[in-house]
Formats: sequence, structure tokens, C-alpha cells
Amino acid sequence: MIGDLRWRAAETEAKSGDKRSPMYHVITNIYLEFVDKDHARMQAYWMTVFAGIGQNKPARVAAAGRELDELVRLNGKWLIKVRDVFPKN
Repeated sequence: MIGDLRWRAAETEAKSGDKRSPMYHVITNIYLEFVDKDHARMQAYWMTVFAGIGQNKPARVAAAGRELDELVRLNGKWLIKVRDVFPKN
């Protein structure tokens, strides 16, 4: 997906001279639930936002959704075991 985005941005810039505006991933309303001492679940909403360039191009939300991640503590560090950005429930 990232490779395709970069390829399309480079192709557009080569054809029109227009640079792609900066892209941001915004995570909000994070809810963290500890299942036990070494396992947790994290739920949040996310947005992919392209920043506006100049006065004539406002910021644009390209996608939005929610995620449900399973976290595990290994050797004292919390790691993401499963990241689901389109949970069914």
C-alpha cells in the first residue's frame, strides 16, 4: 500500500508538478483495558488526513475507522501482538 502511494505521488508530481500534501495518521479516544498483568486491549478511532497546502487547499480526511489491538508484555516491554484496523465488532 505504501509503495503504491509513493509511486502514485511521484507519477502525479512528474506529470503535473503538484506535490502531494503531507499525510498524517491521527489516533483518538484511546481506551486501554488490562486483561491481566501481561495482556491488554487497546481500542481507538483513527483518521488518515492530508494537510492543506496554501489557502485554496484545505485539509482532507481520506479515511477513518476504528482499531482494536491486542498487546502483550514480553521481557518488560509492551508489544503489539495483533493490530486490527477494521474490527467486525
